[in-house]
Order: sequence, then structure tokens, then C-alpha cells
Amino acid sequence: MQKSNLTFSRFCFGASALTFIVSLVVGWTYRYLINDYNTLAKEFYFSVPDRIGYRFLGAVVIGPLIETALNQWIVISLLRKLKIRDNHIIAVVAVSFSLWHLRNSVLSAVNTVFLGFVLGFSYLYWLNRTSSSRVAFESALLIHAIHNLYYVCLMFVYSR
Repeated sequence: MQKSNLTFSRFCFGASALTFIVSLVVGWTYRYLINDYNTLAKEFYFSVPDRIGYRFLGAVVIGPLIETALNQWIVISLLRKLKIRDNHIIAVVAVSFSLWHLRNSVLSAVNTVFLGFVLGFSYLYWLNRTSSSRVAFESALLIHAIHNLYYVCLMFVYSR
């Protein structure tokens, strides 16, 4: 049997890039469906948004830390104690994560279902692979933080 060359960092960076691409596609599809056909045809400009330090801290550090603790660590720990199967746990985590983002908007909730699925899968994958809840937590946290970092970088871009 061949050993996997998939490292922790490759896994996390690849997963965060995939979730970001999917969320962009979902967002652009939504805009297209509401008849904003020129989303990609607009001119783009660069500027520094207001309070970028606070936005970075909230979106890349504090938000992912709290959400990983609540939506992955606690939920998965409880469901595993109840002997729920992993694929069902991933579904519950994805829905829970999505509902957590419903406070922003319905589009945000829909857009985060896939990210929630990936975070739940990542947590369980690394938990099963390493038997370490710390490694599992760090994987979900890193994927979430990098995913949000991409969005923070998009704050520098605006269109007219």
C-alpha cells in the first residue's frame, strides 16, 4: 500500500483554496441570478478599507477560533460520544456552521455550507489519522483562517 504524500500544510492550503473558489462561484452565480450580469465586467480599483486591522483580527484570528471551537470541536466531540457516524457528523457540522452565518445573510449561510462540510471533514480526517484532537482542531482552524484571509484581501478591491 502506498503512503500518502499529503502533508498537513498541503491539505489545509488546498482545502482553503477550494472552499474559497466554491464560495466565489456561489456568490457570482447569485449575482448572475439576480440580474447583475456585469459583475466581472466592471472596473476594479484598489484601496485600503477602514479599520483593516480590526477586520483582519476578527475575520482571520478571533472568528475562526471561536467558530472552530463551537462548530467543530464541541459539536463533533458531543456527536462522537453519542456514537453518531462520521458522515452524519459532517452533515450536522456543515448545517450548524451554515446556520451560524445566517446572522449575516441568507447568501452567507448558503455560501458557507461547503466550507462547513470541509471543516467537519478536515476535523474528522485528522482526528482519525492522528488520534489528536489538537491536530484536528488546528486543521479546521487553519483552513477557516486562510479562507477568511482571502476575503480580507478582497476588501482591498472594489468596483465602480
